Amino acid sequence: MSSGNERPGELRKRLAARLASSTRYQPLQEIAHGAMGRILKVRDLELGREVAMKVVDPGEGGERLLARFLEEAQ
Repeated sequence: MSSGNERPGELRKRLAARLASSTRYQPLQEIAHGAMGRILKVRDLELGREVAMKVVDPGEGGERLLARFLEEAQ
C-alpha cells in the first residue's frame, strides 16, 4: 500500500511494475480511467480468459479512496 505522500506518477509506475511481474495476469490495454484509478483489460492466464481489472490509484486520497474501493468491491 502507498503512503499518502507518494506522487501519482510514482504510484502508477509501481503498480504497472507489479502487474508486469505478475505470473497470472497479462495486461492488454487500458479501458478507462477516473478519480479512483484505471480499468485494465487483462488476460487471466490461469482461467484462460480476458477480464477487467480495477487498479486503484489513491494519489492524495490515500486510505479514504482505498476504503471506498474495498467497499465498492464488496
